[in-house]
Amino acid sequence: MKILVVSDTHGHSDLLQRCFEINKPMDLIIHCGDGLIDLKRSSVPDGASLFYVAGNIDLQSHIFSDEASMVIENILGKRVLITHGHNHHVKSGLHLLKKEAIRLSVDIVLFGHTHSQEYIKNGITLFNPGNLSSGYFGIVTVEDSSWKFEHKKL
Repeated sequence: MKILVVSDTHGHSDLLQRCFEINKPMDLIIHCGDGLIDLKRSSVPDGASLFYVAGNIDLQSHIFSDEASMVIENILGKRVLITHGHNHHVKSGLHLLKKEAIRLSVDIVLFGHTHSQEYIKNGITLFNPGNLSSGYFGIVTVEDSSWKFEHKKL
């Protein structure tokens, strides 16, 4: 399974579309918020499922004000928390996000907001793809129950 993870597109639907094109085929696209309008403006590749959450900027828009800022999805037997991270104050550190992950009994956390790529594996995996508005994204590959997390740049 190939998963494209993006966050913080901030109006760059052109970069999102380019990211889709160069990473085809993919099974799943996850947008960790701040740029949901870019999803509306882009064409999700055929065959790809989509999970997304709203970021702090998205929630200021009446279009996305009712969207969830955090969801838990079961992906190939793993509990995956998808969040933007602003509610967990990730710009000040990841301790609140880790605490929430433990409380929710998740295996993996995908988040954004900081515009910095992060990959921490210490019991719970924390992965931030970075901000696509600067060309950063992530690819998660799952083969034979082995999860591989990679940071990429357009």
